Amino acid sequence: MRMTDRLIAILRWLIKIYNPPYQLHLCDMEISIIPNKTIYIFKQYGTHECYAFSYHEIINNKNILFSINPVDMIDVHQHEFFAKLRSTECHISEQLPNNTYKLIAEDRYYTCTGEYIINNMDMFENLSHHDLAKIAHETGFRKGRKLSKDITWAILNKKSHSAAKPRLRIVHLNETKD
Repeated sequence: MRMTDRLIAILRWLIKIYNPPYQLHLCDMEISIIPNKTIYIFKQYGTHECYAFSYHEIINNKNILFSINPVDMIDVHQHEFFAKLRSTECHISEQLPNNTYKLIAEDRYYTCTGEYIINNMDMFENLSHHDLAKIAHETGFRKGRKLSKDITWAILNKKSHSAAKPRLRIVHLNETKD
């Protein structure tokens, strides 16, 4: 009895090795930035055949989904999740003159000034932190230069007016009237 149980266990083990429950193993990806456009290449267990599927094909076909190793499916899902996050993020596509920026978000282009972006931060919550810091620096730098120029002009204008019309006031101290 004991020997037959051992033989059955060995047979089950051999069948399990040669016929695993998950036939497809992820071996490569053709990466795309756009969600649902990455092509995942799976190798079939025990053969040299490879199959290519998109995320949409994997999710919609139960036979494919059940034959993929769950660990590989977690990798596929994480890649798609992060691709979707990157696609919803807003970033600078081009910096135009006069502190104007061309932004791209979800395949749409927007043209905004740096002042508008800084004053309406709630509208640009998906803007990357790096781009936001760049816009804030450039806008602050331009404002500072303008303020410095205005102060310099005010001082120069004040000096030019004071040189043209000197205002001297003579004050006599301790003067007595006779």
